[in-house]
Amino acid sequence: MPKRHCKVSDDYFKEFPSIKKGKTDDEVCCEICNCYINITHKGKKDIVNHNETNKHKKNLRGQSETSGLQNFGVLEPHSLKFINKQLNEILYVGVSTDASNHNSVKMFPILIQYFDQHSGMKIKVVDLQSITGETSEMVSEMLISSLEKLKLTEKCIAFSGDNCNTNFGGMRRTCTNNIFFRLKAKFNEKLVGVGCPAHILNNTIHTCCDSLPFADLESIVFKIFNYFNIYTVRVASLREFCDFVGSGYQQLLPF
Repeated sequence: MPKRHCKVSDDYFKEFPSIKKGKTDDEVCCEICNCYINITHKGKKDIVNHNETNKHKKNLRGQSETSGLQNFGVLEPHSLKFINKQLNEILYVGVSTDASNHNSVKMFPILIQYFDQHSGMKIKVVDLQSITGETSEMVSEMLISSLEKLKLTEKCIAFSGDNCNTNFGGMRRTCTNNIFFRLKAKFNEKLVGVGCPAHILNNTIHTCCDSLPFADLESIVFKIFNYFNIYTVRVASLREFCDFVGSGYQQLLPF
């Protein structure tokens, strides 16, 4: 006798609000864990078993802890109304995001950049989302959803992020499993990808330091000291740079 083949029932969605339809009739998608659950063999019991896993419980706790942050609290309606009013007159925007760990939850602030002819360059936080991972599919779907909610999909001409493979698929940007490629396919084939200049500079300095001959390290330090030692203008520039990067200036001592 063949085994019973279970299929999705509409009653499941009423009993388990955290699931939605899957790709086929014998699976559902858990929105808390962003994964698919096969119900072929046990039906509703497969969903119950998934909800009892440590992964689901952990993600559920994380979501409840950050539920207030996702909606910006009581200021969200006023803030978005004010931003939307400004954006009505803006022709083009760029979008950027980056992950920030909040205990077991990954927080994603979504920023848009645009140029206002009256007040210059503007950067606004338009959304704050938490998702259970940071794959290119998950992050791109999050960005698309936020931009569609703000009706900015047709105005988006640029994506900015750090230079990791998840964002751009490597230095040559020829891969397809990355956020930049997915946004291009959804919005605009001419979408501009802007890598983070701070990360590029950091990687450049690391590479340069790795290439320095260690035998001349003392000579390099001595030359740096001499460059700043008696020149007030250079020291002032160094102080200004330290303030810019948030690092306290310390006087260079002779040796």
